[in-house]
Amino acid sequence: MITDSIILFASVLVLAKCAHLVVDNVLKLAKFFGIGEMTIGFVLLSVSTSLPELAVALVSASGGQSSISIGNVIGSNIANILIVIGACAMIRTIRIKKDEMLELIRLLFITSMIPLILLLRTEFGWVEGLILLSVFAGYTYYLFKKDVNLGISEEVSKKNALQAFLYFVAGIVGVLVSARFTVDSAVRIADVFSLSKSFIGATIIALGTSLPELAIDTAAVRKGNIKLALGDAIGSCMTNLTLVLGVTGLLSQTTFNITVVSSLVIFLIITNILFWYFIETRKKLNQKEGMVFLMVYLIFLLVEFGLQIQMK
Repeated sequence: MITDSIILFASVLVLAKCAHLVVDNVLKLAKFFGIGEMTIGFVLLSVSTSLPELAVALVSASGGQSSISIGNVIGSNIANILIVIGACAMIRTIRIKKDEMLELIRLLFITSMIPLILLLRTEFGWVEGLILLSVFAGYTYYLFKKDVNLGISEEVSKKNALQAFLYFVAGIVGVLVSARFTVDSAVRIADVFSLSKSFIGATIIALGTSLPELAIDTAAVRKGNIKLALGDAIGSCMTNLTLVLGVTGLLSQTTFNITVVSSLVIFLIITNILFWYFIETRKKLNQKEGMVFLMVYLIFLLVEFGLQIQMK
């Protein structure tokens, strides 16, 4: 038990570190190839920061543990909004000046409803997976039409690009290997304590897989690049809900009781409504709203932990 806990903790940290390595170097590669200012760069960043969730989805689905991935996706999206955006707002006021960001936030709100509706079914498999992957393709097409950009100005030399590519490959390998250890140790811990696997995915693993967004976006805010931070957080949420959940459904047929994840679904809805309300009414997020986000996430953890105790 102690060994599994150490493995889980270490694996989550390695997973987050390797994902950060991938994100950092994929930005350099995007800039080197001249795509950092284009929509493809935005999509590339969103997919890269969702790589931990995608790796967990691949590993858990192939091992018949899709509930871990479903919990991880919902938990990560809650963490991305409440912790990542909340922390960014605590550092510097986030103002929504352009309509394209407001449209992305509205699109996230609508997109969040799609997988939640699908999860109301007793089965989640390849049909639902194809639907979500189709939504991801439509989302990508939407971004191309809007020509959303990253706002990266750093120049990258050939030598730095080659180094970035090697680090990128090493980071990918590290993510996949650490994801395997993360899922395996989480399953064993869940069995020992009679915890639901979706709970483990939505809390411990979700916090770890959200670290790349937290590191990238808080750093971007400190540099004054609010658009990059907010765009990445929103893009990662949408990638999780469509690409990651879609891959999960495509690889594994899952039958589950909605009551197991009902609290996660409720908190995801509350989180999106809260985010949408603040943006629509004030067009900004400051320290006050950031503190509210962080407090709501603390309540989320306490409620989920309390529910697990009641289930025993």
